[in-house]
Amino acid sequence: MAVALIALDRVTSLTQATPLLALASAAWTFPTVNAYPMFVEPIPPAQRGVLASLFLLCMALGGGIGDPMNGRLFDLFGSYRPMFLMMAAYTALAFVAVLRIPRGVGEADVRAS
Repeated sequence: MAVALIALDRVTSLTQATPLLALASAAWTFPTVNAYPMFVEPIPPAQRGVLASLFLLCMALGGGIGDPMNGRLFDLFGSYRPMFLMMAAYTALAFVAVLRIPRGVGEADVRAS
């Protein structure tokens, strides 16, 4: 995803950008789908409902806050280039965060009962 975002910074036509946008969008589904089980698993069952709703609320607010923030960046620089570079940096930070997740977190317990 980071490579697609950096490449989007360099393309000059919509024809070149379309497959890169599709790739970046598809790549975003992987952390989104996997984040919820990794977040909820270590939480005691009695507290999962409240914390899961706060997790989903933060994801929704991120979408609501991110768009105006990106618009301000565009207005400030007059170009999409800083936005794609910022998104590539966030992707790199997310990758580092994922590397710090302990092995086995978010996996189903498949031991025989």
